[in-house]
Amino acid sequence: MKPLQFLLILAILITPTTACIYEIREVVFYPNATQQVGRDWIVVNFTNPYTFDLYDVNLSYRGEYVYIPLISANSNLKIDPYKTLTPENFPLEVVSTAKREGGGVNVTFTMRNNYAESVEVNLTIPKPANFLKCVGCEVGEALEFRSEVPAYGERSFSILVSGNSVQIPDSDMSFELKSSVPVDYGVDLLISIEKEQIGDNWSAKFKIKNPLDQDVNVSFDAWYVLKIDDYTFTEREPLFNETFHLPPGGNRTFQSSLTSDKVPVFYAKARARLSDKCEVYVLPATFVEGNYIVGWATLKGFSQTLPSPGGGGGGAGGGAGGAGGGRPSSGGQVPPAQPAQPAQPQPVSLPISVSLPSLTVPEIPVEVLESYVAMMLPATYVLFMAVVFVPLMTRRGVVVTSEAVTPQNYALLRAYGRRIYSTPSNALPGSIIISPDEELVERFIDMGLERKYAESIAAAIMIKRPLVTTRRDVAEIAVRNGCIPMLLRGG
Repeated sequence: MKPLQFLLILAILITPTTACIYEIREVVFYPNATQQVGRDWIVVNFTNPYTFDLYDVNLSYRGEYVYIPLISANSNLKIDPYKTLTPENFPLEVVSTAKREGGGVNVTFTMRNNYAESVEVNLTIPKPANFLKCVGCEVGEALEFRSEVPAYGERSFSILVSGNSVQIPDSDMSFELKSSVPVDYGVDLLISIEKEQIGDNWSAKFKIKNPLDQDVNVSFDAWYVLKIDDYTFTEREPLFNETFHLPPGGNRTFQSSLTSDKVPVFYAKARARLSDKCEVYVLPATFVEGNYIVGWATLKGFSQTLPSPGGGGGGAGGGAGGAGGGRPSSGGQVPPAQPAQPAQPQPVSLPISVSLPSLTVPEIPVEVLESYVAMMLPATYVLFMAVVFVPLMTRRGVVVTSEAVTPQNYALLRAYGRRIYSTPSNALPGSIIISPDEELVERFIDMGLERKYAESIAAAIMIKRPLVTTRRDVAEIAVRNGCIPMLLRGG
């Protein structure tokens, strides 16, 4: 019998250079070199711009371990928030001093950078009522200070106001810190399988090739299952479990044989682990009316009255020795309490492009829900939802495959379901990400399912929730394995 050639997956050397971690810290700066950090969390935002999948992505940041089982080809995985961190101060300080100059008061602001790299700082200060001029900043409707503060250096500017009193309002301060962390991940190598039959004797030859331009350590597994009927297969029987080295362009061959009156289906995977770096951005945030404004911090303002020249201490107001408004160590006014934070962080709009499906919710049209019984939902829509659909979803939540989420279906699921669960390869905004048991996932992959569907069924079984999908083959495999499927078709 002529050998049957199977070309599986070709991967090339990859170098993800976009940011994969955003750390966001709610922060208020005070002009006496202090700051108050509230909520501190990280957002995982990993983009795979390549035409092949990335597996088992590992990295660590600030002592926290980040693991992503799979990032599909040409896709973006965003998990916000991924994890809450212990609050940590920014390596930046703002100090202000006030002194008399001519017939007015000169307030000098100094930005200190205690970070190992330069930091671009933008500061927007509402113009004081008695403003005269600004040195080192731009004057418009507000005062703008823009400067790149060198590593372990500082930059200053000054504001001159008339009279003996100065009142600086709260200001907006923007910046970002950049760093990088090591990341390692797996990619599939090129595999060919030659399958041959002579009577009840079967043989398979596996050839693994390294198409990368670097040496790799390869993890190779091969196995087979026997086909009983179109939907039934035997348990996996291992053939090879090897680890070996391949030089650039190198290859290696393995061969196995067996005797069976059933048709064997051979499987193999060969993965190489690669190491690289990914960028980390640390951004400030301001909490305003229940939402976070990411990229901006608040610099608290202050007011101070300096004594008139020769006044002998009988000035018009009691000013502190310096202009360090807010959080004084003794004397002065105690700054307002930190705003109450919500139990869960609010959704954050990051300055990034996210390729997850758009979930703008239009008006819900008539839907068709099929759970092995096709049923139109015109006038009987409310009765059907109350008797069948609502009890399933509102009490338990559902696991959803990515293709089942259209704007219409998403509106339906959100309207009648308290929780939506998804998996790393089906990650959906607003859902709870479940990492299913890998052995269970591999079992469904052996049945011919794509990984994203295998993950969804495994997750539904693991957390004992119904599975919503638009694919009948997925629903049929799910129900044969003890899962409650709902076959959904959008109207």
